[in-house]
Amino acid sequence: MIYKRFEVNRQIERIMKARGWSAYRLSKESDLAYSTVDNLFRRNNAPTLHTLESICRGFGITLAEFFTRDDGDYIIADNSPGPEFAEEELDMLNKWKLLSPRQQAALIELSTLFTDPEND
Repeated sequence: MIYKRFEVNRQIERIMKARGWSAYRLSKESDLAYSTVDNLFRRNNAPTLHTLESICRGFGITLAEFFTRDDGDYIIADNSPGPEFAEEELDMLNKWKLLSPRQQAALIELSTLFTDPEND
C-alpha cells in the first residue's frame, strides 16, 4: 500500500490530538526542530523517513505501529494464536500506546504498588 503525504500527516495529527500534544511538544519529544514539525502541517510537507522515525520515537511507537493504526486504536495483527484479551484489556493496551514513555514508567510504578503484596 502506498501512503500519501497527507495520510501520514493526518496520522501524526491524530496521535497528537489523542495525546493532547502541540506541534511544539512533538518537536521536543522527537528531538526535532520546531520548524520541521510546523512545516509538516503549514506547508503540508511530507516527512522524510528520518523525521518520521524521530516522530515515532517521540510517540514511543514503532514505524510499523504508526502504519497499522485504525481509527485511533492499535490493531493487534498477529496471525499466530495468542492470548485472548477481554475488551477492557484491549482498551488498556490501546491507551498504553498513547502515553509518553514517562507516563508509561509512572503507570508501571503505580501498578507495582497495587500488585505488591507488601502494600496491602
